[in-house]
Formats: sequence, C-alpha cells, structure tokens
Amino acid sequence: MSYFRAVIFIICLSILSPAMPASGDTDTGNSRDNINFTAQEKLWLSQKHRIRARVAFWPPYQFWENGPKGIAVDILKSIAEKYGLDIEFYKAQYSWADTLANIRDHFQVDLILTIKATPDRAHFIAFTENYLSMPWVIFTRKDSIFVSGINDLIGKTVAIQRGFVMHELLRKDYPGIKLQVVDDTLEAIRSVGVGEADAFIGNLAVGTYIIQHNGITNVKVAAPTPFENHSQAMGIRNDWPELASIISKGLSAMSQEEKTAIRSKWISVRYEHGISWTDIILWGGLSGTALLLIIGFIGYSNKQLHEAGKRLTEEISRRKAAQDQLQELLGVAQVANKAKNTFIATMSHEIRTPLNGVLGMLNLLEMTDLNKEAVRICSGRTDFR
Repeated sequence: MSYFRAVIFIICLSILSPAMPASGDTDTGNSRDNINFTAQEKLWLSQKHRIRARVAFWPPYQFWENGPKGIAVDILKSIAEKYGLDIEFYKAQYSWADTLANIRDHFQVDLILTIKATPDRAHFIAFTENYLSMPWVIFTRKDSIFVSGINDLIGKTVAIQRGFVMHELLRKDYPGIKLQVVDDTLEAIRSVGVGEADAFIGNLAVGTYIIQHNGITNVKVAAPTPFENHSQAMGIRNDWPELASIISKGLSAMSQEEKTAIRSKWISVRYEHGISWTDIILWGGLSGTALLLIIGFIGYSNKQLHEAGKRLTEEISRRKAAQDQLQELLGVAQVANKAKNTFIATMSHEIRTPLNGVLGMLNLLEMTDLNKEAVRICSGRTDFR
C-alpha cells in the first residue's frame, strides 16, 4: 500500500463516522419527550404514515443482504424505534436516475437513505441535515501510469455513475475527461479493473468496501481529488417536510456512544492482505513516529555535516593563503637570485676589462728600453694577477 493510500485511509477514519451536530455528543435519552417537536411534526407523527425507504447497493452505508443492512439503515432504524416511525425498507429495483424521478413524483419511494443535497434537488426533495461525510478519490488499476491528481486524467476515460453529483461536476468542469457512464459503483470499479476505463472517481469508503468484497484485486486508490467531501443527508419527498425535520432532530439527539457503536459495526472493513482499519492506525502511527525520528536524525546529521564542512572550508582557506604567501616569497627569492647573478656577471666584466688593458700596457712597457726604476715597477705586475 502506497504512503498516500495509508495517509488518506487514516484521514478517512475521522470522517467516516456519522457527521452529526455536536449536540449529539451528550445523551438526551430515547423518549420522544426529550425532543421539542412542533405542532405540525406531532400531527404528522399521529397520522402514522408508512415510509417506504429505498435500500441501494452502496456499502457500507446501505445494501441488501438477507434484509437491509449498513450504517444508514441502522441509524434510521434507531430513530424510527425511538419516535414511532413506520419504515418499510425495500431493495432498490430502479436506477438512481429513475429513483430521483420517482421521489419527485411521490411514486414508490418516500425516503432516500443517502443523497447529496444540492440546490437543484431541493426543488423536489426535503433534506435532513448532513449526517455522513467522506472524501472523493481517484481509483485506477495497479499497473496503470502514475496519477497524482485529476489533471492527469485529461484525455483519459473515467467511469462515473449516472445521475450522481460527480457526473455533473466532471461534465461541466472537466470537459477534457472522457466519461463512461455506468449504473452503479460496482460496475464503475469493474470497468477500471478490466481496462474499459482508465479511472473511477468515487467515494473512498464505498469504493474500498466494494473492492474487498468482490475480489477486485487489481484496482487501487491512486490520488485525492480537488472536490469537497461527499457529504450525505437523507432525502424525503417534498410534501413531507415534517419527516425531514423529525429525522434531523433525531440525528442530533443520538448519543456519541450510539453513533460509535453503529459505525464500529460496519467500519471493521479489512483491506488488502488482511489489513484492518485498526492495523492501519497502529502501523500508520508507528510509521509516522519512525519517520519523525528519521527526519530528526537527518536534520541533526545535516547540521553536524554543515559545521564540519564549514570547519574544513576554513582550514582549506588558511592553507591556501599560506601556500599563496609561500609562492609569493619563492617568486621574490628567484628574482633576487637572478639579480645577484646578473650583478656578479656585470661586475666581473667591468673589472676584467680594465685589468686586461693594464696588463697589456705592462707587457708593452717590458718590450721597451726602461730605466731601472721603470723595470722595477713593471716587474711587480704579477701582483695584479
């Protein structure tokens, strides 16, 4: 598992839990009397409506396996039990686009367990507060080229679910990406695995759960996206706004202990090679600590090396200065030696020349008739040799 994937998984743990308001951190009790319902809400509750809740294949938040299961299902069941809601869960039979049309027409579906609240959808859906939040990420094949972000997907084929918010985001903001529109997340991931698409952009928790539970071994989390987290609310038919506000109040009233218990029941997902979320936290913490120690050691070593290098540089500079001074003195000595040789040669010439002249004159004088005094003087010439 790459460092990026480990980091993003650890970050995800803090946001996979139901994203309910802080008021839910204290237990307000399980009875209806602890919530201040309005007169309209009380009237709606007294009418005992049967609420048809669609359960799609979007694990670990909702899926059908011998009945409705998942985090969103358990949360709604808890609220229904506390406040007397009559929920009829049914397995989704229609596509996401058809489901949106059905809830708009108040046909077959009254409640959608997880949906992204948008201004366009608010025209025909009453939303609860957001209660789930998770990041969008890029999935690719393990043997694909390196992808660091969404810009690396320009000119490539990306699988995306029909009618999902991400479908519209990519179509509008990234026209250079080729879209392969599919019906659900499993089909999108499988299309990446078999090479029909280069990547899939989707929910981290859902994507990793599907990869594990469907034996898709050649698809990985490759990179984050620039989009905000994939926040989710429950969507209610718009002529039942009281139900949306009742569920929102129920979400706020849930204790932290109950939210944690529901989350832990389903986020015990094991990923590649038997690695669990707990393993990831443990090894991520150990790896992080080791990394900090390594960084500290490298920093200390670099400081020591820098100081040693500084001292070595200073020593080299001193030796070079001494060498330059010695070279300069050697040059002066050579000049002085040359001057000495020149002086000696010059003086020898200057002295020998007049002496030779004197000796020559003495030889001439010896050949002439001289008196005794002159002979005596000339005979003493050898004193000059």
